[in-house]
Formats: sequence, C-alpha cells, structure tokens
Amino acid sequence: MAGYETDGVDFMLRARSIPLGRFVPPDYGTTSTAIYALWLVNRVVPDVFTASKILAGLSGALFLLGAIRLARDFSERTALLTGILLLASPWFLFYSNSCMSDLLAAAVVTLLIVQRNNLVAGALLAGLAWGIRPVTIVFLPILLPAVLKSPGHRLRRACFALTAFIAGTMPQLLASWRYYGDPFYSENWRNIAALIRPAEQVDRMHRFLELPAYDLLRILSIWLKRIFGDTPEQTVHVIYGSAAFAIPGAVLLWNLKDEERLTRRIWLAVSVLYIAVIQLTWNMELRYYLPVLPVLVIAAAFGLEYICGSRRTLYFTTAAFLIVTTAAAGVSGTARLLRLQYPELKLAGDYIKERPQAAGTVLASTLQSIFYSERSGNLLEELAPEDRNSLAATIDARRVRWIVADNRLAKEVPSLTWLDDEALTHAHFPDWKAISFGGDLHVLVWEIP
Repeated sequence: MAGYETDGVDFMLRARSIPLGRFVPPDYGTTSTAIYALWLVNRVVPDVFTASKILAGLSGALFLLGAIRLARDFSERTALLTGILLLASPWFLFYSNSCMSDLLAAAVVTLLIVQRNNLVAGALLAGLAWGIRPVTIVFLPILLPAVLKSPGHRLRRACFALTAFIAGTMPQLLASWRYYGDPFYSENWRNIAALIRPAEQVDRMHRFLELPAYDLLRILSIWLKRIFGDTPEQTVHVIYGSAAFAIPGAVLLWNLKDEERLTRRIWLAVSVLYIAVIQLTWNMELRYYLPVLPVLVIAAAFGLEYICGSRRTLYFTTAAFLIVTTAAAGVSGTARLLRLQYPELKLAGDYIKERPQAAGTVLASTLQSIFYSERSGNLLEELAPEDRNSLAATIDARRVRWIVADNRLAKEVPSLTWLDDEALTHAHFPDWKAISFGGDLHVLVWEIP
C-alpha cells in the first residue's frame, strides 16, 4: 500500500518526527496518544510505514477478539457469526492493513467494553481511547454500573476509576501541555465550523461562537439531515446484508433481561450517541463507524438467531447468504479502498528521493509525496494567497527544488491548477522539467533548475 490519503501520511510523519526532536501535535491538538503508540512500534521496526501496518494489524486482532468475546455473552453461535461477518467486512480488512489509527481507536473502545467490570483496566482504556480519538469519550458511561454496584464503596470505586482514566489520558494531556500550554487544548470545533465555512475563514476564527446565528442553524440542519437521512444508508454500507437484522436485534438486546441488562442498554445508548456525534465531522467517512461496528454486527447476529429460533435450516441458509454477500461486498469494497491509495504519489516521492544530488525542499498538493521523498516540504494549499500569487518569489525564498501537482488541485488550490497542465506551466516557467506519473490521479513532478 502506498499510504491512505492525507490523514495516514500525517500520522506517520508526526511519529517519525519524534526521535528527530521536531514533533508537533496535530493541528487541533488531539490524537497524540495514537502517534506515541506508532512511535513505540517504530522503535522496534525501523521503517515507519511497516510499523504503522503492524500497529494496525495488532489493533485488528484485538478488535476482532474483543468483538467475539462480547458476542459470546449471548451464544457461541452469535460469536461465530460475528467473527465471520467482521472478517468479511472491507472496513476491517482494509484498516487492519493500513497506515491509519482508526482501528486502534476502535480496538481500545472494544477492549474497554470487554473490561467494563474492571474499573482500573476499563478506565485506563477509556483514557487511552480519548487520547486517540476524543469523540470516544461518549463510551465512558459504560463504566457506571461497575462504579455504582457497591453502595458502600461507590466513592472509593469512583476514585479508582478516575485515577486510572487520568493515567490513560496522560500521553495526550502532557503533549497538549508541553506544546500548547494547556493540557485540555483542543480546536476540534474547527471541524464543525468547516461544515459551512471555507477552510481559510475557519483558520482565521478564534472561537466557535464567532459564527453568526444563521450559520449555527445551518450546522444544525446539516447534522439533522445526516442523522436521519444519511445514517441509515451509511449503516447499510458498513454491515451490508446483515443490516436487515441489526435493528430488530438491537431491540431484542435492549429488552433482554439478565444481570448485564443495564450495562448493555448503556452500551447501545452510547453507541447511538457516538453515531450522532460523528455526524458533525467535517468530512464524514465510513471508517468512523469502526468503534460501533461490533455492536452493529452482534445485534445483527443475535437478531438472526432469535428470529430463526429452532429452525436450523433457515438460520444456516440465511447466515450463509449474509456471509457470502458480505464477503462479496468486502472484496469489492476493499478493492475500491485500495484504489484510493494512488500509488503514483509514492512513485513521485520515490523519484525525488532517488535524486539526492538535487537538494531542496518540496512543494506538493498532498503529503504523501513529501513523505516518500524523505525531504522537508510544504503543502501548496497551506501557502498564503500572496505566496500562491507570487510563486516564483516563494520558490526562491523557500529554496524549492521540486513541485508535485495532481488533479486534486482543482478542489484544494484552484488558483494553482495550471501546475497540473504541462503546456500552461511551461508558458510560465519554460525551464522547468516535468516527469509524469499516470494513473487515476495523474501526478506531475516539476524539477526546478
């Protein structure tokens, strides 16, 4: 794989910067815990890309085993079908072999639910999950039944849980304190503001309430549309044919009477809350459903078993159909996700890396090429408008030797789309040399003399 989009490459770049003494937390000050986790693996495995895939693979194994363990609370048959359906899911297959941290967050959340009755381990995992993906804080109430179960020791148990939770959050808190002067620093509200405002305007804002009232109403309308209009369709794409059994299965799980009834209801409720919260994400992607994928699949497997009852032939026939259709969707879905890798970006970066005699920085439309070139660089979209308009002066000032352009410039930096056209660029700079890497993305590498 050549690295998945900007988030994955940014993840690797920041982990690689730690031993070089140049580490800076993500722009909005969160998810440092995941970066430190990759750094630890990278200390054992020198290649950071291989290290990131190992971390994703380990996360996938923990995620799968945790989900199966949760499903065994209902029946061995439900656990078996849950495991098979997860293994056939393209989201599981792809993100357990990627360079991103989404499955790490999902695995920690799943282990938190498994350890819900262990206040030390469960609360520690909740803190780690928050440091990986802040939105996972919504799963913290899963620990409430364990805190409240002993009336005479509730205060002590709450103190144990709070101490363990704070310990889990330490990697994130210390990073924010060191680099931003505030352990709770976060500007994730900018993702919400970006739903209705261009990135340049959002970057100039200082707080969320700078948005006028009508913008807040627009955000509310977008959120409601996503909740009631988009969520059902997205959920179907996440679990495919088994989605038909997920809703009746969730209702059955809600009404199931046993000693775990309260905990299970909290799990179902916070899962719905999580789905509602992630709909405020600026660029909603199906990978964000990974933390609730176990409950969706378990509900579907349990619902199928309950509906079929003692009719074994009906159960196995339906289960086989769900497995086959999920596997088919998994193959096509994984192939589609792999096509998003854009291998030409890696080829462009490798091309620059193989020319050490041509020293200089890189300007690029995406981080991937900068990462694989193993050189310092800047994104074209991050240049100030005046630097874009005076590109020749910017190139001299920043000692730029390479520019990597692709056809996404039309969306990211409209004023520089001419860099993706050889004829137009040669009209501006006839001495530049162009190397083309064809493919879906069509990448041009410009060597500047």
